[in-house]
Amino acid sequence: MPLDGNQWVLTLAISTRRPESWLRSCYSHNLRVLRLTDSFADYKKTYALAANLDQVVTDIRSKVGQTPVHAIAMEDAFLHPYGLFFPIANLAGLPRTLFDELCIAPHSNPSEPSELLALYREANGSEFSNTTVKNMKYDARLAWLNTREGA
Repeated sequence: MPLDGNQWVLTLAISTRRPESWLRSCYSHNLRVLRLTDSFADYKKTYALAANLDQVVTDIRSKVGQTPVHAIAMEDAFLHPYGLFFPIANLAGLPRTLFDELCIAPHSNPSEPSELLALYREANGSEFSNTTVKNMKYDARLAWLNTREGA
């Protein structure tokens, strides 16, 4: 961020999530891209410590000295129509009039339903090749996304 017309200060903005929300998101993503077969309960037990994002932010602050570190809770940011852009724009000092010129984009990374996650998990545990499993999961997700667009 500019201090005056000539100087800039590095500022870190880190988006965080509540532990359960973060774990569910990571679990869903890992089911989709890896051959993960763990149940969510097992996954949650394994990664519970990593889900303490407040501690992660504290650790980062302790390592970066005087560099400002701003933690932005995604659950709070998404209450605003501009989502995560709003707190980032505020940190950057962008004028509020800028928002009058912006169009709000629709949410583009929806959470998959439990039925789709179950399909991913079943495919991951199958004896099919990695390529076949990847294609199965891709096709299933595409079909689900297409049904959402038609709704």
